[in-house]
Amino acid sequence: MWRRALHRWLAQESRAGELSRAAFEALLAALERGRRTRHSLGRQGFAVTDGRVLRFVPVGKTRR
Repeated sequence: MWRRALHRWLAQESRAGELSRAAFEALLAALERGRRTRHSLGRQGFAVTDGRVLRFVPVGKTRR
């Protein structure tokens, strides 16, 4: 279920770059564990989660 949800999220986020298999697995593992993480999605920005909500943060946007 987590894997499918992450695939859908990435497909809907047009600014997300192509992730390698290893990068996808690392992001998936962090999400499954509910850990805060900031994962690069290429030149456009980052996948950021507080352990509950995943969102896209463009490069250069101030972190809160």
